[in-house]
Amino acid sequence: MASANSATPAEPTGTTSAGENAAGGANIGSYSWEITHDGEIVASGTVDVGAPHPWTGDTGEKPAYEVGNELFEWACEGALEQSRDAIVEARVEGRAEPAPPAVVTVRLRDAGGTEVVSMTARLTHIPVTEADLDDYRTMLDTWAAEEQEHAERRSREAASE
Repeated sequence: MASANSATPAEPTGTTSAGENAAGGANIGSYSWEITHDGEIVASGTVDVGAPHPWTGDTGEKPAYEVGNELFEWACEGALEQSRDAIVEARVEGRAEPAPPAVVTVRLRDAGGTEVVSMTARLTHIPVTEADLDDYRTMLDTWAAEEQEHAERRSREAASE
């Protein structure tokens, strides 16, 4: 799948022993983050210096723009994939489709609460096709057949004990 964030991140610059970026930007250190879909917060948290972000693994030992870019790419791709999956599931199950998010925003704040990164993207969703629905139905059928096979094996094993 193509990245929702089509910009290529800048090459990282070296850091000095004091943790200050050679280009002049300091590492973010401890930080808080939030992700919004269409202005509504869908995920947030804090990361202590040296601790990994729960999703990206990034620590505060990088400049804010590097930490923010990684989270932004993750958030955009995740929103696209999750909304597509939810639409496919809803169509196959005959439920109303959820509205996919149109805008994703990522914000990082330093330990003092100052916003140091804010990135926003308007998402372009790829239409769900009948082939996508067929693929999902095939996957469900495969899972059901595997589960039936496992249940039968467990039953045979229980009977032979």
